[in-house]
Amino acid sequence: MPTISMCMATVKGDPADRETLSRILNDHKAWLEDPAKGRQAYLRNMNLEKADLSGEDLSFADLTGAWLKEAKLAGTKLKGAVLDGAFMHDADLTGADLRGARLSHAKACHACFKRADMEQAILTGSVLWESDFEEANLKGAILTAAELCDCDFTAADLSYADLYCANLDYTVFRDADLKYARIGYAENSFYADFKSADLTGVDFSECPLNEGSTEGATGFHPHMRCPEEGSFIAWKKCRDDRIVKLLIPETAARTGVCADTCRASKAVVLDIRDAENGSCEEAVCCYDRDLIYRKGETVCPEEPFDDRLLTDGSGIHFFLTRKEAELFEPGEDEDDPAEDQEDCIDDKEDTKQ
Repeated sequence: MPTISMCMATVKGDPADRETLSRILNDHKAWLEDPAKGRQAYLRNMNLEKADLSGEDLSFADLTGAWLKEAKLAGTKLKGAVLDGAFMHDADLTGADLRGARLSHAKACHACFKRADMEQAILTGSVLWESDFEEANLKGAILTAAELCDCDFTAADLSYADLYCANLDYTVFRDADLKYARIGYAENSFYADFKSADLTGVDFSECPLNEGSTEGATGFHPHMRCPEEGSFIAWKKCRDDRIVKLLIPETAARTGVCADTCRASKAVVLDIRDAENGSCEEAVCCYDRDLIYRKGETVCPEEPFDDRLLTDGSGIHFFLTRKEAELFEPGEDEDDPAEDQEDCIDDKEDTKQ
């Protein structure tokens, strides 16, 4: 399959006039009835900005790279149409028929696809930021690697859809039908909203989920990343890039559901290494200076451990591989009262001088 360019479509000329569009639409209508009499609509790279094509029949038309910014396509028939690379920002496709249409690498930010029929449509690599798919039919649609940031799929049908490696940053799937959808390795799934959705058979491989993001969802059966029973080795990064080798004992409660990190109620410190792999006797937790890991000691959180579906919570946070721990980049430290006091003293001394 040839590679489809991600660059902007090359649009030729001023916006198409209504007379030209009417001729193309009439020829296309005749072609749909009898290919020997009419002519298929060829709108490749055409400037259709703000064009009113509401309710028209453009089934199987070629709109590759077309400029459809703010175009009116409500109720338009686009079954089997080719819109690869089309520019569709702010376009209105409410109730449009896009069954089996191709929109690979299309740009359709702020577009409206409410109640559109997009069954088995292909949107691979499309940029669809902040678009509205409320109550749309996307059954079996392919959205692999699509940019779906801030999109609204409330009550949409996404059963059997493929969202593999899609960007789900603040994407809303409330009350959506996602039965047997493929969402593995999606980016920013931690911020997606799956409340009250049907998640029966959904593949969430390597997809961290936020606390409460699946509240009220049905058919959700998360997998444990860490062993559910027995003891095992785990890894943790502390301050100064020190890597701590831990033993999670058999008696420790643990959780690690659809998240990169796991937690346990206690852990035994087996070894500590610095950035040069030198041996160390102790290491300080990145987020809690009072939590110190020392060789041979068992560490436990001060707060009671809970094993609910939480990514943040009490417990000893760890990774299952040393590589994951080494690559971990802690967030900015919270203000340390002692350091703040020292800084305040330094500032006063500077002021006196």
